[in-house]
Order: sequence, then structure tokens, then C-alpha cells
Amino acid sequence: MVLSVSSLCRPLFLLSLVLFGACGGGGSGATSDDSDNGTALSTGSISFSGVVVDSANSPVPIEGVTVTLGSETVATAADGRFSISDIDAAERAVVTYSKPGYVNATGIVRFFSGVDAVVDVSMARVSVEKDIDASIDNTIADGDNTIFIAANTLVNADGSAFTGTATIKFTAFDPVSNSVFPGEHEGVRSDGSTVPIMSFGFVNVDAEDASGNALNLAPGSMAALSFSVNSSIQSKAPATIPVWYFDEAEGRWKEEGVGTLNGTNYEASIPHFSFWNYDSVYDTSFLSGKVTDCMGESVANATVVFSDYTRTWTTTAYTDANGKFSSVAVEAEAGVYISVRKGGDESLNNYYYSPAAGEEGGVNDILLASICAAGKAAIGHMGYDFSLSTDDNSTEGYIDDGMTNTWGCNDSPTTTGVFWCPSSYTTAAQFKDMGAVELSSIINTPTEFDSPIEALQVNHVYVVSTADGYVKFRVDAIHPDSSMWTVVVEPVYTSGSAFSN
Repeated sequence: MVLSVSSLCRPLFLLSLVLFGACGGGGSGATSDDSDNGTALSTGSISFSGVVVDSANSPVPIEGVTVTLGSETVATAADGRFSISDIDAAERAVVTYSKPGYVNATGIVRFFSGVDAVVDVSMARVSVEKDIDASIDNTIADGDNTIFIAANTLVNADGSAFTGTATIKFTAFDPVSNSVFPGEHEGVRSDGSTVPIMSFGFVNVDAEDASGNALNLAPGSMAALSFSVNSSIQSKAPATIPVWYFDEAEGRWKEEGVGTLNGTNYEASIPHFSFWNYDSVYDTSFLSGKVTDCMGESVANATVVFSDYTRTWTTTAYTDANGKFSSVAVEAEAGVYISVRKGGDESLNNYYYSPAAGEEGGVNDILLASICAAGKAAIGHMGYDFSLSTDDNSTEGYIDDGMTNTWGCNDSPTTTGVFWCPSSYTTAAQFKDMGAVELSSIINTPTEFDSPIEALQVNHVYVVSTADGYVKFRVDAIHPDSSMWTVVVEPVYTSGSAFSN
């Protein structure tokens, strides 16, 4: 059975739902290659798989992407998918994704023993590819973002002066609107310390000769970068900011230079071609919590991702054997979104406001609901329609089928005891409490529905009217202390006026 989301103008009740097909799950963790990123890879029992899509046309898959993990190299199939098997557990691996016409992508993965790793990867096409005469000054622009390369400053790989026509590939990335970020949001300072970093914009620049051989800047030469800061984060942009390049071999950002804010653009000089990033170091506070499945059991080796609303920073933690994560550094006094992944399963976003700098805060249990018994589902307070509609309604501006929306209840279920939020777009009653009966005993859909909505009760069966049919479900459990105020149910759909068992 496929469940899909309500649109703004369909009859709906606001819930969030994940449906499960089986117990257990894998893990989105990571391993290390043969560099200094952790334990070297060797033959093991963990598999690593995923799908690579075009960031501008997601979810359009990309065929023929070269995926490199340590000494292992595979190519994505026509559906964008890849798989690497026999991997050992390790702390940190650098995974690269490359294809002509696209900017290289780099991810950091951690592999846990007995937990398969699953990733979704976005790659961006090269924005600007321009041939230049290396003997004269050149400015290459990607929108309001530019790089200036002075005359006679390019060299071949052996350091000899380059003459002739060079191809410059230049791509600027807005961190607010683009999810393609290499590595992790942490950087190595010039003093060797590792710090959390918040991006205000980054670029990729490469140069090559007519044969595709890499070119770079001559020692002592500098290129000038100018990057336009997104208007939504300009108020946070400091007057000066550290500039970082991305070491693709290590998968780490490294500090090298300073950028200056000139109007709404950051300007900096760079000594070589690479990814370059304008990142500030932010004050941190700390969050601790626990991840559970739909029955309240701890989930070990889950990946917990923290970010701000604009996605200018993210940080990642991993749950221990008791499902806990402890003292994770996040931006202080800021809205923090938390999601959990394991083996291709993912939670909804959970929102918290972090404490003051240096202080510790706790979060409610976070539910990874997809680790549950077959045929069961978990409902939160966010918004879901049990509809089976196949129309994504994109032309009408509705929410795509299969996605939960981001509306919340006006009144918190933890204070009102009500888990149901009627849509502001309809006043029609859409549910019926059938009482504490067996799910199989409900055959016909009701002719009348209840209003107002009452709090759910364990062991009760409910029938709900959807955009294209009806769903009946039995409430198995209620978890009022979880961050999503979760209800575990067994749903059955019908497009007609009767249910089949």
C-alpha cells in the first residue's frame, strides 16, 4: 500500500506518517579510506549503497557517476543507483562522486558493524565553462559571483608557465538554496584546531588545457573571488570572515585566508583552484537526547543530523548502544532542526531552540518510526493524508504526494491531549471513532463522522475520510513524550465504501 500526502485544498487532517514494510533497518554511517581518516578499509560484511541525482532536477537520477570509496570504484546505473559490498566497520570514510559536466561531490560516511549504509547524493552541473586567453586578464562570472584571473598566472602540473587557451570551470553555490556541500560543516583552522563552521557561500573553480590536463595558479599568484551573500543571511554576515579550501583527499575544509564584506559581496584572494568557502566560526551550545523506534525501544548506530533553517551549517552525531547522543555542539540560541537516519529510513524534522553559548540542553525522544513491525505506521502532529492519489498536483501548488507537509497544530498535543489537527481549509468532519473493537470487524465505511475531534485512545479503531477513499486503523500505542507526539497504528485503505480484510 502506498500512502500519499494531502494538498492544501483537499479534505485532510494534519498528521505525519511513515509506513513500514519490515522490522529493523540498516545504517547511514561511515568508514575510512587508506588516508588518515580512520581505520583502513578491508573486506567485511557491510554494504554501502545509494542513489545519485541531479541537484537542479531532483529526483532525476544520473547514470555513469564514478563512485570511489578507498580502493573501490563503481559506476551508477541508469536509475542512478550504486552498491559496494564487503566493507569493514570504521570511523570515517571519504566518498567521491564524479562525472564530466558535473562538479565533484564528496561525502563523509561512517560504517557501523552489522549496519548497512544507504545515502542519497546530489550533484550539481558545472555552471560556467569558459575558454580564456591566459596571456590577458580575465573575469569569469556565475550570476553575481566572479573570479578574476590575472594575465600569465597559470601553470601546468609540472610548474612550467602555461600559454594559450585555458578552460575555466566556475560554479557558485548558495548555501541557503543548494544542498550540495562537500564534506562536513567543520574546518581545520590554521592553528590545527577543528571548529564548527557556518557557510555564507562557496564556489568551485578548476582550470584545464585543451587536452583536459589540470592547470593551476603559479606560486605567489592570486585570483580574486567575489561572492554575493543571500539576502536571507546578510544580517548574520560578519565584516570579515575566514576563507577555507576543501582538501578532497582528506575530505576536510582548511583555513587559508580572510574574506572582506564589500556591500553584499564577500571578496577574497585565493592562491590555488579548488572549492573555496566563506565560513564563520559560531558560538555553540550542546544538545543531548535519545532515538527510539515506534515501540519505544532504543535505536543504536543511528545518524542524527542537526542544522539551522537556512542550512548554513550542519553537524552529525551517532547514537550509542542505548540510542543516546550526548553534548552535540550546535549554534547557540538558534532554531535547530534534527532528523535521524538509519539504513535508508529517516525521521521527520524535529525543531528545538538551542540554549545559550556553553550551556547544555536536552531534547525529547526522537522517533525513527520506520523501524517497526510490518504493516504498522507512526503518526505525529505534522500533517499527512492517507490518500492514494497519483497526481502530485505540482501545477496547483499543492504538496507532492508521498511527502509530509510542515504544518503543525495550533495547540500542542502534549497539553491538549488531542493528536488531530483539522485543516483550516475545510470544516467537514473526516473521522469516526468506532470504539475498542477488532480492526477486521469494521467492513463498511461510516455514513457520518465525528465533530469535534477527540483525543485518540489505545485499542480504538478509527475510520478517516481521505481525498480518494477511506482508511481505517487501530491505535496500538501512544508516545506523548516523543518529539513527534507519536501514535502507532495499523492502517488499511479502501477506495470504495467497504474494506476488505
